[in-house]
Amino acid sequence: MTTSIADGLSGIVPRSALLSSAAHSEYAIDGVTPMAVVVPDDRQQVAEVMRWASENGVTVFPRGGGTKLALGNLPDSVGLVLDMSHLNRVIDYQPGDLTVTVEAGITLDALQQELAAARQFVPLESPIPGRATVGGVLSTASVGAMAHAYGPPRDWLIGIGVVGADGTETKSGGRVVKNVTGYDLNKLYTGSLGTLGVIVEASFKVSPLQPQEYMLAAPFPSMQDAVSAGRTLLNSPAGPMSYLAATQGLARHLLSTQREVSLSQGLGEHMGGLGLCFFSGRAGAVRRRVEETSSVLLEAGATGVSHATGDGALAARRWAADLGWSDDFAPVLALKLSAPRRFVPPLAGACLGVGLEDTPAEALADPGFGTVRVFFWGESDNDGIVKAIEDARRAARQHGGTAVVEVCDPSIKVGLDVWGEEPGSMEIMRRIKKQFDPQGLLNRGRFLGRL
Repeated sequence: MTTSIADGLSGIVPRSALLSSAAHSEYAIDGVTPMAVVVPDDRQQVAEVMRWASENGVTVFPRGGGTKLALGNLPDSVGLVLDMSHLNRVIDYQPGDLTVTVEAGITLDALQQELAAARQFVPLESPIPGRATVGGVLSTASVGAMAHAYGPPRDWLIGIGVVGADGTETKSGGRVVKNVTGYDLNKLYTGSLGTLGVIVEASFKVSPLQPQEYMLAAPFPSMQDAVSAGRTLLNSPAGPMSYLAATQGLARHLLSTQREVSLSQGLGEHMGGLGLCFFSGRAGAVRRRVEETSSVLLEAGATGVSHATGDGALAARRWAADLGWSDDFAPVLALKLSAPRRFVPPLAGACLGVGLEDTPAEALADPGFGTVRVFFWGESDNDGIVKAIEDARRAARQHGGTAVVEVCDPSIKVGLDVWGEEPGSMEIMRRIKKQFDPQGLLNRGRFLGRL
């Protein structure tokens, strides 16, 4: 089959776009090696590849920077991986109109560097932004610490270009902020994990780049105290741009690995949790909010408050985004629990009761966005990992939430849907999938309900 796919595509794309079989293992998805890998140079080649795949019934797995390949169900087989990294141009940038249009293969860092020249940025965050692509960020609906203040990626997306399963290119929205005609397909494609089409172009609103970045770190006696303080803080006039609460183990990892972050006040052996408050803006306004926030945190039970500015604040925020996805600190199991924001403090407490043999759970909670990410490092057998997943999902259900397995060994996925229980809207999702991808060729089996 490998030879037939390569032979079939050789008349469509240049030979240089077809990777040799020796490179295929680098594109494996959960250990499943693709039969072929193609790296198209432009959207026309993407359309021609999709048209050929549709005519020949070949499954296609779009790929950006490969930073979140662990996310998704185990595929039965992988026909063709479509590497979008060569579609990396800035198509149109209008600083005065606060809009930018890019190809989907541009990395997040490259896009932000382009915008920074005009003191602008787009509020997108993703693990490993030097590799993560815009298309990947949209497909996974990736969010970071800024989401509380700025919202998810779909709030900044104003137009999108997509090549469908049959090779037809369509567009939704446009390159200006005010688009009021047609269906809002932007939100449909965002978070669909590449199962409805291959994103080739995206247009965004952009925002002025803030002149100062600042962070406060406050240790608390317990993780629950740190999360509850965040809820209080975010509901106060002194509320920061975002707030994260980390368990003691994660807090110490932050301080030991991020040299730009230097914190000491109150970080004793009895610290149970660490609150991280992020600010951005003009120096005077930030300074005033920092002073007010410090008072609120101390009143809420913090044992001290430390400060970090500039690179230190940015390093801590990037550390939080990379957590669980970076190869140099890869967990054996990572889950993302989502729940109504008022239930985040008790949910975080319940998560800490989820054990993996003798390994305690570590957690990073975002009380402003309603999520708790739970991590396990160390050794465990599959039965222990499955039990930990079941316990975490039970805790999520009890607090009106859901739990997605972000990272685990592929062998665990054989009898597990990493996305959890199917929602009541699952039949609608299947009908949409059937309409957009009748043969089920795009990212087959990877999404919710094994779509």
